[in-house]
Amino acid sequence: MRGYTLLELLTALSVAAILAVLYSSITSEFLPKQRLIAKRNELVGFFQLARAEAITRGGVLICSKTSRCNGFDGGDLVAFHDDNQNKVRDGNEVILASVASTRKMPIFRNGWGKQDFLTYDSMGRLHYQNGHFLICNSGLGLTLVMNWRGRVRQGTGPSLNDQCD
Repeated sequence: MRGYTLLELLTALSVAAILAVLYSSITSEFLPKQRLIAKRNELVGFFQLARAEAITRGGVLICSKTSRCNGFDGGDLVAFHDDNQNKVRDGNEVILASVASTRKMPIFRNGWGKQDFLTYDSMGRLHYQNGHFLICNSGLGLTLVMNWRGRVRQGTGPSLNDQCD
């Protein structure tokens, strides 16, 4: 006789059900958290590169690419040497680094000042421009805290955040 017994079939279905439950929990909780952590690491590297460039070659400006340095709007971030000091990226100013932001994973800045950009000076400092960046994904938020010395550290998260819809 060929075929499967009822016990073998029930065992296989039970294993499949357990795997489906595990897959569901991984995709709903684990993966969004890991995506936030990966984006955080990318953003930390971006800020460290911008700070290092400012120390070695002079000041660096960081702003939102889509707003033309007129506020942080959740769009892509760019770092460049602002050669003419006009606080706007002109066509001849080369982008040193950028971080992509998507509609599913926006990056917002919550600062204590009214600056529409961050400026690293030649000592790698952000004078009076401290605050934090919020990265959102699937209702979860993660913050990166910037201090006036230009250093970045992890704040809260990944955890549920009201600002992340």
